[in-house]
Amino acid sequence: MNLDTTKSIADITQESVHTSDDMDIGDIEATSKDTVVVKRGIINVHYYYLPVSLIEGSDEQAVWLTITEQEIKDKYEKDSNQILPNTLLKIRDIAILIGKISLLYHQFQKKVKKAKRIR
Repeated sequence: MNLDTTKSIADITQESVHTSDDMDIGDIEATSKDTVVVKRGIINVHYYYLPVSLIEGSDEQAVWLTITEQEIKDKYEKDSNQILPNTLLKIRDIAILIGKISLLYHQFQKKVKKAKRIR
């Protein structure tokens, strides 16, 4: 396995997560500086709040962890009704904000260019 340890936490959102015993435990739902939230399932949803320190690396297939599926279930599973902590921002929300900021920036740039032409 060729692990990429250069990816940032933001780069791994929505990627599949595999344990050291090669079990797919879900996809990364959200991240913060020190926590990764993994969501498993659609109907019977499970959330795992994992310290970033458990990430061994990633490859073209998945993000790999240093512990087993059972260790994750025992230590890091949270009730599916639990709301994500306020410190965790969903990447899609950030992407929407970036898109809006970009649009506003481009609109501002057009106004500046137009104002320069009028002078």
